[in-house]
Amino acid sequence: MISTFFLLLGFSNLIQFHFTHAYPIKECPSRFTKGQTSLHKKLTVTYQDILRAKERIKPYFKKAGISSSVSFSQSLSDRYGFQVYLAKDYINPGGSFKLRGALNFLLSLDKIQKNKGVIAASTGNHGIALAYWGKKLGINITVVVGESDKNSSKLKKMKELGAHVLVSGKNFNEAYENALEASEGTGKIFSPGNEDPKIIAGSATLALDIFTAVPNVNLVVGPVGGGALIAGMSIVSEELLQKEKIDKSFKIYGVQIEGADSMVQAIRTQGKTMSIPQRELDAPGIASFKAIESIRKIYEASPVISMYTVSNQSIRPTINHFFKTTNDIAEGAGITSLALAEEGQLKKLSKETKVVFLITGMNIDAALKNELGL
Repeated sequence: MISTFFLLLGFSNLIQFHFTHAYPIKECPSRFTKGQTSLHKKLTVTYQDILRAKERIKPYFKKAGISSSVSFSQSLSDRYGFQVYLAKDYINPGGSFKLRGALNFLLSLDKIQKNKGVIAASTGNHGIALAYWGKKLGINITVVVGESDKNSSKLKKMKELGAHVLVSGKNFNEAYENALEASEGTGKIFSPGNEDPKIIAGSATLALDIFTAVPNVNLVVGPVGGGALIAGMSIVSEELLQKEKIDKSFKIYGVQIEGADSMVQAIRTQGKTMSIPQRELDAPGIASFKAIESIRKIYEASPVISMYTVSNQSIRPTINHFFKTTNDIAEGAGITSLALAEEGQLKKLSKETKVVFLITGMNIDAALKNELGL
């Protein structure tokens, strides 16, 4: 009956629905209460999982002509006073690092699961990544977005790549809950954007590329939304630290925007504050208003991760300067790492320090792009 309801809708705008909770993915069995969704009581991802993910996605990246780009920037090194490398994980058809985790997730499904199709909630980049690979792999992709994101340029890109896009809930958090519930009614497999071992392992393959390109890197700075990317990178770096293959002082700085820094608040309060009020930002792709408990635990346990915040007012100037320096247009969420340097929060680093900034997305909203004159 629920499937018939979806067919009658023709996968157009779904504005409100309430189904019974279910979890088609066997590794995600835990129940949750409203506002405290947790697919995994404890996420378990190993270094070997990440190596396997690398081998799994490698031939598909090669066939699609996608390669990792980590390059030295003399102009930014002169500007900040230390050695700057840019990991441009947006130079791909999906326009963000999310292609890695999404592909690893889809390739992990068996034939029956692939035939059922995949449903996810997204503010944009995860949905785009699933749509891109879903089209290539012949897997039907449905993406649920909240009302707050229905006019986003990313939504248009999802549709162009063949995804069925449904609007449900006021914001991402409600869209996420609704996508979980809808997975039972449609029989589709739910794909989290962060809280999944395959997503984390796939995302972490970027760390392998970075350590290959800059083996003596001292610091990696990256944006934190849900947190899968930095969580995965910490697993790789901790393994290499134990094997003494990277600098013993190596650190990862995760960056969130003030007012959308739920992970920072969750860590600061030891999990007592997991949700914060929502607000509009120039970096909606990493607007994090509800921290993920299982990922918080990875961050807290990691000896290499430190968290920082930047002001929303720093995002537009950073986008502009990045464009002037590289002639590339990065979205606010993708450029947040560099905003940390723009604010002077890294000025104490020595000129010998090698820092890799993760520039993770270029899917800037058309309205903001026009406002900036880019």
